Amino acid sequence: MGIVSRSIELHYEQALTSHSQITTLLTQRSKFPVYIGASLPQGEDRDRFADIMVCSASLRIDAQTVFDAVLGDTDRDRTQKPIFLYGHSLGTAVAIDLASQNINAGKISGLILDTAFTSIAGIIKSWRRFGFLGHCGFLFSEKWPSDTRLAQIPASVSILLLSTDRDPIVPSAHGKALYEIAKERGDKQNPRVDENERGEVLFKLVDPYEGNAIQNMWDLIGEFMTRASKTTQGIKA
Repeated sequence: MGIVSRSIELHYEQALTSHSQITTLLTQRSKFPVYIGASLPQGEDRDRFADIMVCSASLRIDAQTVFDAVLGDTDRDRTQKPIFLYGHSLGTAVAIDLASQNINAGKISGLILDTAFTSIAGIIKSWRRFGFLGHCGFLFSEKWPSDTRLAQIPASVSILLLSTDRDPIVPSAHGKALYEIAKERGDKQNPRVDENERGEVLFKLVDPYEGNAIQNMWDLIGEFMTRASKTTQGIKA
């Protein structure tokens, strides 16, 4: 998961080259320091970190801590530099959880969710090789109910969902399900939300192995952030 504010990035990096390159582009082009998050170090420290980095409590604390640091950064112009959260795979759940917290309401302009999933139980259920055991996901201690928490994010927050049919862990159906939930935000809690104040919700099916995949994803993310920034400024004005 990454916090993008031209000050700090918090990133839980995954192994796929395409996603690592996107993170590298975000880091290099915006000159962010990088927090490794759940990325495991190499060498003798790898085993020591392996058991603690997957704990939802520690990830949530880390995310909020860095987010608070971004908000408290005296070098950041709060009126000109909106905050975006970027997450890939597990990082999407961390980003959604962070944005759903009431304490962070009104402080986030958009989410970029790359290969997001509905919940841990939802992923297990979608793995057909588990058969009937796929219905036992509720027994896992780690829940990460992104579908429930996404509905709690203010409708003013723009959301970009990127999915692929070639991911071995998360089927694209999860991204499509979250897209439908994101579109309905605010309808029940506040049906009178002005349409001009609703953030954009966009779902894109991408192929990370396509020749120009990295540049295409970067262009898509950049255009989304530009539109979301203008929407946020319009609401504040």
